[in-house]
Formats: sequence, C-alpha cells, structure tokens
Amino acid sequence: MSIFQSPLRWLQAAHIFLKRFLVSENKGASAIEFAVIAPVFALILAGSLDLGMAVYSRFQLDSTVSSAASYALVNSSMVSSENGSELAKRIASLIAVRAGNTGATVVVNNGPDAGYDGVVIKVSQQSSNANKCYCPTGSARSLVWGAMKECGALCPDGTRAGKFVAIAVQQPYKPLFSGYGIIRDDTISAAAIARTQ
Repeated sequence: MSIFQSPLRWLQAAHIFLKRFLVSENKGASAIEFAVIAPVFALILAGSLDLGMAVYSRFQLDSTVSSAASYALVNSSMVSSENGSELAKRIASLIAVRAGNTGATVVVNNGPDAGYDGVVIKVSQQSSNANKCYCPTGSARSLVWGAMKECGALCPDGTRAGKFVAIAVQQPYKPLFSGYGIIRDDTISAAAIARTQ
C-alpha cells in the first residue's frame, strides 16, 4: 500500500461525508421552508373554506326565498282576508321544508302572518287588512306598509298600489373564523317582496 492511496481514501471518505451533509442540509432547509409556509397556506385554505360555506349557505337561503316568492305569485288569489292565513302558513311550511333550521316571517298584505322559529310555525289570524291595497316602502326586512289605498291608485313614488307578500328568512351560521367580520351577528339572511296584484 502506497502512501498516496491512504490519503486518497481519506479524501474519498471526506467527499462522501460532505456530500451526505449537504444533502441533509437541503432536506433541513426544505423542512424549515415548509414549517414557515404551511401555517400561512392552512390559514388561506381555512379562510377560503369558511367563505365558500357562507356563500353556499347564502345561495341556499336565496333559493328558498325565491321559491317562497314564486309560490306566493302562483297563489296570488289567496292574498285575501279569507285565505291569507292559509297562504302564510303554506309559505312558512315551504321554507321549513327547504331550509330546515331557519327563522322566517311571512306577512300577507299587511294582514295575516306566519312565523317559523326553526321548530314550530305560528300563524296569526289578523286578516282584515288583506283585502286592501298598499304602497309599501323600505326593504323586505323593514317594510313600511303605509295607508290603505284603492287598488291601482297612484303611489307617491309613481308606482301603483297593489297587494304584496313580504318574506324574510334568517339562518344561524357559525363561521370558522368569526374575527374576519364577513358574517355579522352569526346569521345569514335573505328577504323578498312579491307583488301579487
């Protein structure tokens, strides 16, 4: 064995050790990069999931309100003092079947109304106002009926007096991250006003 073979083996062994060390160091750098980026990615993914579930719930609620308004339009002959309570009850039942755990209020032409609290439908029998026409103002959630008018009379905003069904629905929603403020009061709500005459 020559004197040169021994240092050559030593250099080969040092080269192999250095190569393994460098590969291990790259693996360590990858682990550190993953440890830094993974929580940020998980937060973005969870936020996207949370927002997606809120939007999906809102679309379901909008679909339910749209179906209820369509039902009111198809059954517009029931917007009267005789049948208004039954119409309000049927619309509340439709909402109960389609949306489940929701709260809903249905008002038939400033007369009969039905409320749904997620468990029970309660119908009021105040139906004397349901035969008249109105010029309501405001949104479906905060509707101001105003004074009774003759059907077809001119309203202050230029429209004609008519008969209406107001539908408001709200559903509890617990976001994953409530600190973002995307969902206020932990509820998702939708409303509509159906003009039946």
